[in-house]
Amino acid sequence: MIRAAAFGLALFSLTACQPLSPLSPNLVASTSGFGGTGKSGDSGFGGTGYIAKRSGFGGTGIIGTITEFGSIWVNGIEVEFADNVSIHSNISANETLKIGQQVAVETVLDKETPWVNHIYIHYPIAGRIESIHADTIVVDGHHITLSETTHKAFSQANRSLEVGQMIAINGYLMTDKQWQATLITNNPAQVHIYQPKPNITFSQAVKQLVLETTKAQIEHLPEVINTRLVANLTEHLSDKTRFIITASIEQSRAVHYELQAYQAAIHELHNQVQESLHAAQQIHDLQEQGEHVKDLQEQSEQIKDLQEQSELIKDLQEQSEQIKDLQEQSEQIKDLQEQSEQLKDLQEQSELIKDLQDYRDRD
Repeated sequence: MIRAAAFGLALFSLTACQPLSPLSPNLVASTSGFGGTGKSGDSGFGGTGYIAKRSGFGGTGIIGTITEFGSIWVNGIEVEFADNVSIHSNISANETLKIGQQVAVETVLDKETPWVNHIYIHYPIAGRIESIHADTIVVDGHHITLSETTHKAFSQANRSLEVGQMIAINGYLMTDKQWQATLITNNPAQVHIYQPKPNITFSQAVKQLVLETTKAQIEHLPEVINTRLVANLTEHLSDKTRFIITASIEQSRAVHYELQAYQAAIHELHNQVQESLHAAQQIHDLQEQGEHVKDLQEQSEQIKDLQEQSELIKDLQEQSEQIKDLQEQSEQIKDLQEQSEQLKDLQEQSELIKDLQDYRDRD
């Protein structure tokens, strides 16, 4: 179960980014093996790079931006859920999923694909529109840049933006005072919120953190991240650069960081998820084939037993025929014995007749 307070960044967790050559333009920075680099307390942040490959993506912490539906795609990862999934946010107990929202989820342990029972939506900014400019609005003093897509999506779902409207914002920090919106939505509860620092808690099952951020967002990263180290690794970047931080978590400590360009990392992670799913399907197919082979072996043993039984029956039939022959021979012997007795009787009678004739002849 996730306990969440606030975050204004796109963050997700799954298979770790593979090490890249230092010459690769996709690699921002990399380091490893530094102990004591920040504690998560009870949070246990992260996903399962290694666990994902062994246990079907179970126990993966995912925080990121919804980019498409089916079920939902969060930074290149398809997250599945049941129709009765619990969806809530920091401004509403009942929410509807939309593209552009930042969500936090934790996958269950008993599924082979990323599956969640709870979805948390976080709005880092909520308040009243104070002014509207060409591609920027000011909400409670915070400057928010709108892309054409973001502005169009709000206009299609609602009326045009107006000063005085209460709205909520999803997005990420571009400079100390400038936000980039990924979604604008209504704020029916009319709450005022500004919470750029993530404050969420995953279970201890998650073992790796993969975080989308910007240089300006570094100071608002979770405590498990060594923000000073990350700031040093990214000092050559502009404030607006988006990148992915991958941090392995062992005993509530980040023990390895790798920073990679956002789009390249998302593409790579998506491919790794597909490869993992393909591998899981192959394992499933092999298991089914193994079961089929086992069934065939059992059938073969049964056929062998039937063949042995057939041979036994054949032997019994032959023995039965032999017994029948012996019985017939016994009957023949009995008949011969009877005939022999009859011959003997005839011989005796013949002898008697002969004796009588001899007697008559003497007289």
